[in-house]
Parts: sequence; structure tokens; C-alpha cells
Amino acid sequence: MIRVVRSQIVKLARPGVLFGVVGLCLAFTTAVAVYLALKTSSSDNVIGKAGKVAGSSHDAIASLEETAIWMGVLMLALFGHSIAAEFSTGTIRNLLVREPRRGRILAGMVVTIVIFAVAIAAAATLLAVAATFAASSGDADLDLGAAVVAFANTTLVISSLGILGGSLGVILRSPSFAISLGIVYVLIGETVLKVVVPDAGQWGFATSLFAVMHGGSEIMTNAHGALVVLVYTALFVVAAGLLFRLRDINS
Repeated sequence: MIRVVRSQIVKLARPGVLFGVVGLCLAFTTAVAVYLALKTSSSDNVIGKAGKVAGSSHDAIASLEETAIWMGVLMLALFGHSIAAEFSTGTIRNLLVREPRRGRILAGMVVTIVIFAVAIAAAATLLAVAATFAASSGDADLDLGAAVVAFANTTLVISSLGILGGSLGVILRSPSFAISLGIVYVLIGETVLKVVVPDAGQWGFATSLFAVMHGGSEIMTNAHGALVVLVYTALFVVAAGLLFRLRDINS
């Protein structure tokens, strides 16, 4: 499994990925944090020492809440494309030569997604807090506990969407179909479903993601949302694993 993780990380550590997808995630979060900090400072008009304007670390947390879903969508697209391309180009056969146990290959892919999610969430949290302090001239108050919770929620959202994209990549074996289906369902599909079945929102994947992002919602708590997301994520992995183990790679 370690060899699978290493090969996946090497493939994803290309400049186009690091400065494209990852850079976009971090830049977007930083920009939103600065905007919210300046907006809060301007509206509150709280003047500190030497005429500095005070802000709040809640602005950093709010920036993570607003951008977590979009970072997750980018991870969905990244891993949906990366893993589906393994099948469409036939490079998955090279992995099977080095590691014939398919379960370990799938586990290595999941571990890689989680590693990327943790790294991006950690970097986004640090940059959001730093940007908030910079925008408020260093007078912002830091709520460490809230920042840790925001980091955990962001990690869960990003990793679950990345695993959704990777699972669709294994199931559909087409980068375009995997990315399209994943994004359409998360951003649109469940909203349409709730119109037909109003109670579906209490157990929907996308609805639970938004609840986790904001620390809870009107229809579910943060813990409820996190549990539902974890259950869906496990189901994604199981479905992908069953197809991967039973399907003929050469077909």
C-alpha cells in the first residue's frame, strides 16, 4: 500500500497540480478571509492602538466555511480525473504488477486523498488566520478551539468529496463522466431531490456537507452531519472496492 501511496503522491505532486488546483484552493480561501476581515473591521469601526482596526479570527473561520465546498469540488475533480485516467489509459495495470492485491491499491488511493485533504485543510486554515491578522493589522483575537474545529470540518468536507470523485473514477472509468456526475449531484442533484422528497434533506450527502461546513444547520447538528458524511463516504469506498475487485481490468 505504501508503494501505491507514493506513486499517487508523485503523480499529483506535479507543478500543474500544486500551483493549479492546490494554489487555487489556498488563494481563494486567503482572499475570502481578507475580504471578510476588512468588511468586519469597516462595519464595526473598532479602532485599536495607533489607529489600527481590530478584527476577529471568526472571519478566518467564516472564510473556511464559505470556501470548503469549493475546495472539495476541486478535489472531487482532481481525484475523479486522476483515478479514472488510471483506467482509461491503462496505467492501472502497472500498479497491479507491483501490487496485485486490489484492496491495497484502493486503500492506498483513499489514504492519498486523505493526506491531500489534511494538508490542504491545514494550509488553508493557517493562511486564513494569517490573512485575517494581516488585514486587521495584528489586532484580531484568536479562538484556537474554533480554528481547530473549522480545520476538522474542512478536512472532512474535502476528503469526502475527494473520495466521492475517486470512487466515481473507479466505477465509471471516465474522467469527464466522473467529474460531471459528482459535481452535478453535489451542487444541483440533491436540491432537485429535496423538491420531490422533502425529508431527503435530513439524510442527504450534500445537505450534510453544508451542515458540517457551517458547524450545523437548521435541520441537523454538526455531529449528525458529520456522521451522515462518514457513512456516505464509507459506502462510496465499498461500492468502488466491490467493482474494482470483481471487474476485468482489460475490459
